[in-house]
Amino acid sequence: MLRKQHVYAIATVAWPVLVFGAAITAYSGQAEPYVSASQMPGGPTGMFGGALGVSAVGWAAIGTLRKRSWLSMGRRAGLAPEGGSVLPIGQPDMTGSVHGRTVRARTRSKTTGGGGESGSSKSTFTVVEADLPGPSDRGLFVGRGDSAGGLGDDVGARHLPTVTIDDEFVVVGDSEELARAVLTDRVRDALRAMEDDDDGLLVGDAGGVVSDAVSGASDSRLVQAAANRAGEKFAGDAATVSHETRGLLLDADELERRLEAVAAAADAFEDATAG
Repeated sequence: MLRKQHVYAIATVAWPVLVFGAAITAYSGQAEPYVSASQMPGGPTGMFGGALGVSAVGWAAIGTLRKRSWLSMGRRAGLAPEGGSVLPIGQPDMTGSVHGRTVRARTRSKTTGGGGESGSSKSTFTVVEADLPGPSDRGLFVGRGDSAGGLGDDVGARHLPTVTIDDEFVVVGDSEELARAVLTDRVRDALRAMEDDDDGLLVGDAGGVVSDAVSGASDSRLVQAAANRAGEKFAGDAATVSHETRGLLLDADELERRLEAVAAAADAFEDATAG
């Protein structure tokens, strides 16, 4: 099913293509008898400037609608925007609480792709997180199925401290004892309810714990490089429990499920590491 966020993404790319295509058609005389090339102002320079201006207006309109959809989704999920956003476009951070736990939804842009011949690009990611009392020196990645398999055949994957629990949940990080303590019935139900099986939860200092574990497995430069990549893959804020997935989320029901998941894991992690 084509969702609203997909429509916005398609429109952002398709709009300038349509505008420039229409301009080229008109200025080349291919639009006759509806309009002739002689009726078009400014020649090639006018064509380019006019098409660019119309594209910018369209992008602004799409951005405004996307921001409204983002804010509407947040309000339906019980969140409110942080501060005031003076810009008509962009997605402001939104905060609220789940069972007394401060939660947040925000977006961030980061470079994806490996560069080189394949190139790289900026992509939007939606981050849903719950605050811990403070930064933790312990951490876990908690997910389902093969959600931790993003390193593939990378040499670092062989050194990941991975535990599979009940043939359903996968935990990368600290210890099996902590993993089982965090995987309460509430957390398990919340993970099952989320639509994104490929993306798990980053709990506390997951990146640091995973990087240290991989790095400690060998002194070779190859493994040390793998440790850095593992740390980046599982990097989060040591003072939060977070869930991150590519794309702009505009589904209020799914946002509520993600908010419940990070809040439940934050409650369980705080209880498990108390004292």
